[in-house]
Amino acid sequence: MEVTTTPPQRHTVNASSITGLERDVEMVIAEASQVSETIIHLRSHPARLAGQPGMRAREFFPVIVLTEGFPNNFIVTGIVRDELRRRGILQEAGVAPVELMTLGDLDVVEAMAEHQGSTLPDLLRAKAASAFRSDSIRNFILSQPSYNLKRCTRVAAGFQRFFSYIKETIAFGDLR
Repeated sequence: MEVTTTPPQRHTVNASSITGLERDVEMVIAEASQVSETIIHLRSHPARLAGQPGMRAREFFPVIVLTEGFPNNFIVTGIVRDELRRRGILQEAGVAPVELMTLGDLDVVEAMAEHQGSTLPDLLRAKAASAFRSDSIRNFILSQPSYNLKRCTRVAAGFQRFFSYIKETIAFGDLR
């Protein structure tokens, strides 16, 4: 998993400039290259990187976590995956297609782990076999009626604190 804090350009968010999108795609490709290097090192020196001798990962699920506002949809994901294919990045056997996620997507994945017992690899395998393979993980999960999604405890607690604060503020008439 690679996390970037580089915000997308406004032109990309507003879909008003192909140049802005190209620059943002290049940023994602750079992050994917870092993930690819990590996978190469994990395969060649698993004990040094994983801390466990004899550990050999057979399957990798590259994830790039982007800032909110990045257009995480099937068009942008398709562009990124096509460019990675063209450059031969993350194309080795045992490497799943790169996934683009936001922090909000990770909250949904956390909720699935907490309430359904689903692991991230389980979700990504199911997504890859679905019509949502190029869409966001959040859209995939929300499209599955059997998942019965609920907020994870951590996020629900944050909402509860916020609403308690609002309730107290209204009760005291202090809305500054």
